Amino acid sequence: MAFMYMPVPATEHLQLAAHQRRKKALIFRVAVLGVLLALLVLTSRRPTFPSRKLSDVCVQPPPLAPRAGEDITRKNYEELFKGKGSRHDEFRNASAKRLAEACTIKTESYDFLKDVPPLPDDEPEPAREGFLKFHKFLEDRFPLLHKHCKKEVINRYSLLYTWEGSDASLEPLLLMSHIDTVPVPNATLDQWKHPPFAGYVDEEYIWGRGAVDTKNTLLAIVEAVEALLNVGFKPRRTVLMAFGSDEEISGHQGAKKIAQSLLDRGLKDKVALAVDEGSQIVEAEGVTLAMVSIQEKGYVDVSITVETPGGHSSIPPPHTGIGILAQIITHIEAITYTPELGDENPFLDTLRCTAKYSTEMDPWLKKAIEHIDVFRPAVVKLLSTDPRKRYMMQTSQAVDKVEGGVKVNALPEHASTTINHRIAIHEHVSTVEEHLLHRTLPFAEHHNLSLTTIAFDGHNKTYNDDAPRWGTVKIQTVDVLEPAPRSPSAGKEWDVLGGTIKRVFGDESGQDEGESDVVVTPLLMPANTDTRHFWDLTRNIYRFGTTREKHTFGLHTVNERIAIDAHVDSMAFYHEFIRNVDEM
Repeated sequence: MAFMYMPVPATEHLQLAAHQRRKKALIFRVAVLGVLLALLVLTSRRPTFPSRKLSDVCVQPPPLAPRAGEDITRKNYEELFKGKGSRHDEFRNASAKRLAEACTIKTESYDFLKDVPPLPDDEPEPAREGFLKFHKFLEDRFPLLHKHCKKEVINRYSLLYTWEGSDASLEPLLLMSHIDTVPVPNATLDQWKHPPFAGYVDEEYIWGRGAVDTKNTLLAIVEAVEALLNVGFKPRRTVLMAFGSDEEISGHQGAKKIAQSLLDRGLKDKVALAVDEGSQIVEAEGVTLAMVSIQEKGYVDVSITVETPGGHSSIPPPHTGIGILAQIITHIEAITYTPELGDENPFLDTLRCTAKYSTEMDPWLKKAIEHIDVFRPAVVKLLSTDPRKRYMMQTSQAVDKVEGGVKVNALPEHASTTINHRIAIHEHVSTVEEHLLHRTLPFAEHHNLSLTTIAFDGHNKTYNDDAPRWGTVKIQTVDVLEPAPRSPSAGKEWDVLGGTIKRVFGDESGQDEGESDVVVTPLLMPANTDTRHFWDLTRNIYRFGTTREKHTFGLHTVNERIAIDAHVDSMAFYHEFIRNVDEM
């Protein structure tokens, strides 16, 4: 059909003109409002939108050097760790060999050992015998540690050392690491440049399982203590060293037992601060960030099991149990959790620190972070395009294990999956349980299946059981951890930690040429550490990896290695940190 022009009657002309005038007036008002809003955002006078100026956030502590013990500073810090002479070179090579030797000792944690108590001391355990060898290694290589510090073997395989201070009124310092590593799958052995348990050292790197996670921090702690003892340092404040044996399988037989031992000593809320493995020093947006995790996301594993009648596969139902489970999984993965960036999230502190000191951050994003109360939804939407940032704001879900069926011509009677979640700090274990129930229940009803939920505490609830059913669905919570309490990112403990980091890793202490000074920033840790068991001992729990990200490789995978100089810097950090905390 051809287009035809139809004239408008005169009365309609008047109505149309009035409508157009109203429309123009509305557009003008919206434009004026937009200009005013822009002015409010771009100036510091914004009475209706509270925010924090970047100049007021992420205030940096100055580099902190110990006031006492100039001879210790000279002999150890300046000559041993940071020097350029033969004494430094000799120590560098010897300490690299000690870490390499530690990596030759197999201390792998396997899932089948999770929550399994050790056998009595007089009964052999082949899967755990490496831990006893590691104990002997420490005794042989660090004689002063074992002469001057009390050693306790906790639950057969974990270690607790106490370096007694002279002033019992001072709350102790707790340094943490773990002896165990993730296993090395046999299928990956040919992918290693150097065998994972060979203890190989070249001119630049120490290679082997545990070199990065985390025999390096354990050895750095005891190396620092040994060096301090060698020059006669005597702490006023007691130093505790806790080395668990099963961190990679949640730490229930290691760190949890150590924590209980300390609680039994009356140390509830009486530890000054605790430092464990954690986030590293990274380059981001043109700034060097020393990321100290002050909180961890929660954790929950949930299994979903479908049980249906078996039979010969020549006469199958429309959907087997595996098919139904596949539908449930697909439906769960189709709906993710909602990202949120609340003021209480340490990731917001990270963003503010980055925005304040960055020379490369997008100007709009920098301004939006400064005025987060105005631009919060837009910032969340933008950052959510990067999975590494999204999961700082959102609960993650990962379908990690699936099993079902026993024979190709037999209908499966049992099919199950386990879904791992890392819970965002604005949500809880119950959030995940309710989400999975609501996503699964429609499929149970559709396929005429009853559904039972089993909470971690054993409480059961059944749905769709009012009539005979074809089969069952079971949702079981098998491991839980609520998000960790947030540790302070201000105060003397934070300043001592941050000041030590800036001293050891900053420009004036030998940082790589061309890099900016280190900015210490809080961070949210998406994974979990042994600190989960120490919440009752102190509110000051910090997770810091003591290395630059660019100097470590192969975490939980092939070709794990750490730069030798980075390992020495870790020793320097613990050495100075012990001294600085002693003066706190």
